[in-house]
Amino acid sequence: MGVLEGQVALITGAASRRGIGRGIALALAEAGADVVVTDIGRRSLVARAESADWRGLDSVVDEVAARGRRGLGLEVDVRREADIRAAVAATLERLGRIDILVNNAAPPQEPSVEAGWEVTEEEWSTQLAVGLTGAFLVCRNVIPHMVERGSGTIVNMSSVAGKRPLPRRPGYNAAKHGIIGLTRCFASELAPRGITVNAICPGIIDTDRGHAREQPMQRVDALGRPVSPEEWAKREVPAGHRGTPADIANLAVFLASPASRYLTGQAISVDGGWYMA
Repeated sequence: MGVLEGQVALITGAASRRGIGRGIALALAEAGADVVVTDIGRRSLVARAESADWRGLDSVVDEVAARGRRGLGLEVDVRREADIRAAVAATLERLGRIDILVNNAAPPQEPSVEAGWEVTEEEWSTQLAVGLTGAFLVCRNVIPHMVERGSGTIVNMSSVAGKRPLPRRPGYNAAKHGIIGLTRCFASELAPRGITVNAICPGIIDTDRGHAREQPMQRVDALGRPVSPEEWAKREVPAGHRGTPADIANLAVFLASPASRYLTGQAISVDGGWYMA
């Protein structure tokens, strides 16, 4: 019997083939949880460019079922509270409860600019609407159910960029810093009610989204020569390589399990030692 047997998890932003959301969904299923996965479409924006055999949410649901757990895929735009309400209602109707919430939905890649102040108001607003306000809206609709039950786990996906600056991406930085603040605010309020709230801060992770952003974020050495992401990781990350979605998923399972019941309000870096603080 898995450590999460009988529990139900809701995960946003989970339609990409090599994404953190899918990794967490499958790890939670392996640990015994039934899993609801959501994304803005049946296939994520990144997944639409993938091979035709990848069906996004439907493929993730099939993989959950292959692990002997119930799965449900729902289209949700986290900027629309009506979508969120419908998803929560469908989850409760079909699976009866929500024990674990993972806020993983992420906005499209910020355009490459020479300076952060060149980002347009529209681009700035999109980063905050999806990356921060969306997480708040999902929490607002799930927390009352957890409070009523007197238990629950919330995991918010921040980033190392929520702790240290990432040049030329002001909206992303602001959203990820905001996620940590939101996490600590809710953790302080919900701890007496038996609900833990923590943030995961991934570093360089080998995902579809990560590959999509490599070109606009091309790194160079001291002489201005391009450096591949793999070579950059070897130079800058003590572990000497990128992480994988499984590295993030392993922590998510721990945070959702009884083993972490005394851990809340934390922003935990999973980055191979890139940022130590």
